[in-house]
Amino acid sequence: MNLNQEKLRVSYQNNVSVTQMKKAVSYIGYEIDLDTETEEIDRDEEMINSARKKMWLVWLVTIPAMLWMLPGMFLGFEHGWPLPDLHDLGMIVLASYALFGPGRVTMVSGFKALINRVPNMDSLIMLGTTAAFSTGIMHYFVHLPNFAGIAAMIMAFHLTGRYVEIKARGRASQAI
Repeated sequence: MNLNQEKLRVSYQNNVSVTQMKKAVSYIGYEIDLDTETEEIDRDEEMINSARKKMWLVWLVTIPAMLWMLPGMFLGFEHGWPLPDLHDLGMIVLASYALFGPGRVTMVSGFKALINRVPNMDSLIMLGTTAAFSTGIMHYFVHLPNFAGIAAMIMAFHLTGRYVEIKARGRASQAI
Protein backbone atom coordinates (compact mmCIF):
# COMPACT_ATOMS: atom_id res chain seq x y z
CA MET A 1 0.00 0.00 0.00
CA ASN A 2 1.27 3.47 -0.90
CA LEU A 3 -0.87 6.17 0.71
CA ASN A 4 1.04 9.02 -0.91
CA GLN A 5 0.18 7.83 -4.39
CA GLU A 6 -3.22 6.43 -3.37
CA LYS A 7 -2.27 2.99 -4.64
CA LEU A 8 -2.84 -0.46 -3.26
CA ARG A 9 -1.50 -3.71 -4.65
CA VAL A 10 -3.91 -6.61 -4.23
CA SER A 11 -3.29 -10.35 -4.44
CA TYR A 12 -6.38 -12.34 -5.32
CA GLN A 13 -7.54 -15.76 -6.34
CA ASN A 14 -8.39 -16.54 -9.95
CA ASN A 15 -12.06 -17.13 -9.12
CA VAL A 16 -12.59 -13.40 -8.34
CA SER A 17 -13.55 -11.25 -11.30
CA VAL A 18 -12.55 -7.63 -11.84
CA THR A 19 -16.24 -6.69 -11.58
CA GLN A 20 -16.47 -8.31 -8.13
CA MET A 21 -13.32 -6.50 -6.98
CA LYS A 22 -14.64 -3.15 -8.29
CA LYS A 23 -17.93 -3.72 -6.47
CA ALA A 24 -16.19 -4.59 -3.19
CA VAL A 25 -13.91 -1.55 -3.36
CA SER A 26 -16.79 0.73 -4.38
CA TYR A 27 -18.79 -0.59 -1.43
CA ILE A 28 -16.36 1.08 1.00
CA GLY A 29 -16.17 4.37 -0.93
CA TYR A 30 -13.18 3.91 -3.22
CA GLU A 31 -12.67 2.94 -6.84
CA ILE A 32 -10.39 0.68 -8.86
CA ASP A 33 -8.42 2.17 -11.69
CA LEU A 34 -6.75 -0.33 -14.02
CA ASP A 35 -4.63 2.22 -15.91
CA THR A 36 -1.22 1.29 -17.21
CA GLU A 37 1.85 3.28 -16.21
CA THR A 38 1.99 5.12 -19.56
CA GLU A 39 -1.49 6.51 -18.93
CA GLU A 40 -0.64 7.48 -15.35
CA ILE A 41 0.74 10.94 -16.20
CA ASP A 42 -2.41 11.77 -18.17
CA ARG A 43 -4.53 10.57 -15.25
CA ASP A 44 -2.53 12.76 -12.85
CA GLU A 45 -3.09 15.82 -15.06
CA GLU A 46 -6.79 14.98 -15.31
CA MET A 47 -7.06 14.67 -11.53
CA ILE A 48 -5.29 18.02 -11.04
CA ASN A 49 -7.57 19.74 -13.57
CA SER A 50 -10.69 18.21 -12.04
CA ALA A 51 -9.65 19.23 -8.51
CA ARG A 52 -8.84 22.77 -9.72
CA LYS A 53 -12.25 23.07 -11.40
CA LYS A 54 -14.09 21.86 -8.27
CA MET A 55 -12.09 24.25 -6.11
CA TRP A 56 -12.93 27.29 -8.26
CA LEU A 57 -16.60 26.31 -8.58
CA VAL A 58 -17.04 25.97 -4.83
CA TRP A 59 -15.29 29.28 -4.15
CA LEU A 60 -17.53 30.91 -6.75
CA VAL A 61 -20.49 30.45 -4.38
CA THR A 62 -18.61 30.50 -1.07
CA ILE A 63 -17.11 33.97 -1.45
CA PRO A 64 -20.54 35.59 -2.00
CA ALA A 65 -21.89 33.60 0.96
CA MET A 66 -19.02 34.84 3.14
CA LEU A 67 -19.56 38.43 2.04
CA TRP A 68 -23.30 38.07 2.67
CA MET A 69 -22.64 36.80 6.20
CA LEU A 70 -20.37 39.72 7.19
CA PRO A 71 -23.03 42.40 7.82
CA GLY A 72 -25.06 39.99 9.93
CA MET A 73 -22.01 39.17 12.02
CA PHE A 74 -21.27 42.83 12.75
CA LEU A 75 -24.83 44.14 12.98
CA GLY A 76 -26.39 41.09 14.59
CA PHE A 77 -29.09 39.06 12.89
CA GLU A 78 -31.83 40.49 15.11
CA HIS A 79 -30.65 44.09 14.83
CA GLY A 80 -31.34 45.57 11.47
CA TRP A 81 -30.28 42.83 9.07
CA PRO A 82 -32.46 43.54 6.06
CA LEU A 83 -34.61 40.67 4.82
CA PRO A 84 -33.53 37.92 7.25
CA ASP A 85 -35.69 35.31 5.47
CA LEU A 86 -33.97 36.04 2.16
CA HIS A 87 -30.58 35.74 3.89
CA ASP A 88 -31.45 32.38 5.43
CA LEU A 89 -32.83 30.99 2.19
CA GLY A 90 -29.84 32.35 0.27
CA MET A 91 -27.41 30.62 2.61
CA ILE A 92 -29.25 27.31 2.13
CA VAL A 93 -29.22 27.67 -1.67
CA LEU A 94 -25.53 28.61 -1.85
CA ALA A 95 -24.52 25.86 0.56
CA SER A 96 -26.65 23.32 -1.33
CA TYR A 97 -24.73 24.04 -4.51
CA ALA A 98 -21.36 23.85 -2.71
CA LEU A 99 -22.16 20.54 -1.01
CA PHE A 100 -24.03 18.74 -3.75
CA GLY A 101 -22.26 20.26 -6.76
CA PRO A 102 -18.47 20.40 -6.48
CA GLY A 103 -18.56 18.65 -3.08
CA ARG A 104 -20.79 15.77 -4.19
CA VAL A 105 -17.93 13.26 -4.52
CA THR A 106 -16.74 14.05 -1.00
CA MET A 107 -20.27 13.79 0.41
CA VAL A 108 -20.99 10.44 -1.30
CA SER A 109 -17.60 8.96 -0.42
CA GLY A 110 -17.93 10.08 3.20
CA PHE A 111 -21.43 8.68 3.49
CA LYS A 112 -20.47 5.31 1.97
CA ALA A 113 -17.42 5.00 4.21
CA LEU A 114 -19.45 5.90 7.29
CA ILE A 115 -22.28 3.48 6.49
CA ASN A 116 -19.77 0.67 5.92
CA ARG A 117 -18.01 1.47 9.20
CA VAL A 118 -14.70 2.47 7.61
CA PRO A 119 -14.78 6.26 8.18
CA ASN A 120 -12.23 8.43 6.44
CA MET A 121 -11.51 12.14 6.03
CA ASP A 122 -14.47 12.50 3.66
CA SER A 123 -16.71 11.15 6.43
CA LEU A 124 -15.49 13.87 8.78
CA ILE A 125 -16.11 16.58 6.17
CA MET A 126 -19.53 15.11 5.34
CA LEU A 127 -20.56 15.09 9.01
CA GLY A 128 -19.35 18.64 9.65
CA THR A 129 -20.94 20.14 6.57
CA THR A 130 -24.19 18.24 7.10
CA ALA A 131 -24.41 19.46 10.70
CA ALA A 132 -23.83 23.08 9.65
CA PHE A 133 -26.17 22.80 6.66
CA SER A 134 -28.96 21.23 8.73
CA THR A 135 -29.05 24.27 11.03
CA GLY A 136 -30.18 26.30 8.04
CA ILE A 137 -33.15 24.03 7.50
CA MET A 138 -33.92 23.61 11.20
CA HIS A 139 -33.83 27.41 11.57
CA TYR A 140 -37.32 27.51 10.05
CA PHE A 141 -38.75 25.17 12.70
CA VAL A 142 -36.71 25.91 15.84
CA HIS A 143 -35.11 29.14 17.04
CA LEU A 144 -31.58 28.24 15.99
CA PRO A 145 -28.86 30.25 14.20
CA ASN A 146 -28.41 29.46 10.51
CA PHE A 147 -24.90 28.12 9.86
CA ALA A 148 -25.56 26.83 6.33
CA GLY A 149 -23.02 29.28 4.91
CA ILE A 150 -20.38 27.74 7.15
CA ALA A 151 -21.01 24.38 5.44
CA ALA A 152 -20.03 25.95 2.11
CA MET A 153 -16.88 27.38 3.72
CA ILE A 154 -15.89 23.99 5.17
CA MET A 155 -16.32 22.36 1.76
CA ALA A 156 -14.40 25.16 0.03
CA PHE A 157 -11.44 24.81 2.38
CA HIS A 158 -11.55 21.03 2.03
CA LEU A 159 -11.59 21.11 -1.78
CA THR A 160 -8.78 23.68 -1.77
CA GLY A 161 -6.71 21.37 0.43
CA ARG A 162 -7.54 18.43 -1.82
CA TYR A 163 -6.39 20.41 -4.88
CA VAL A 164 -3.09 21.37 -3.23
CA GLU A 165 -2.56 17.75 -2.16
CA ILE A 166 -3.29 16.30 -5.62
CA LYS A 167 -1.09 18.89 -7.31
CA ALA A 168 1.84 18.21 -4.96
CA ARG A 169 1.44 14.44 -5.30
CA GLY A 170 1.29 14.70 -9.09
CA ARG A 171 4.48 16.73 -9.21
CA ALA A 172 6.24 14.35 -6.82
CA SER A 173 5.25 11.25 -8.81
CA GLN A 174 6.33 12.87 -12.08
CA ALA A 175 9.67 13.80 -10.53
CA ILE A 176 10.21 10.22 -9.38
